[in-house]
Amino acid sequence: MVGDNPMSNLRNGSLERKVKREFRQRCKATRAVCWLCRQAIDYGAAPQTPEAFEPDHYHPVESHPHLAYDMTNLRPSHCRCNRSRQDTPPEQRRWVQPDW
Repeated sequence: MVGDNPMSNLRNGSLERKVKREFRQRCKATRAVCWLCRQAIDYGAAPQTPEAFEPDHYHPVESHPHLAYDMTNLRPSHCRCNRSRQDTPPEQRRWVQPDW
């Protein structure tokens, strides 16, 4: 049956909601900051607003579907930071200024 495989629909389902809910609770309890901008996250902000908490998959689900539900692959982020990063691998966001 198509719906029996949790990997068949990675961006939907009770398992994803459960993992994200638990991750948010852990982040809120420790007042985790956004891993992308290092600024405080407003854990009381309405979902999908710029300063709101949103779990970010360190390794994008598109390229690492086996990590979709792995809490160790999640990082605390602002909604705006996560959305601006999109599916860019973390190593592609780094840029070291040349020493010229």
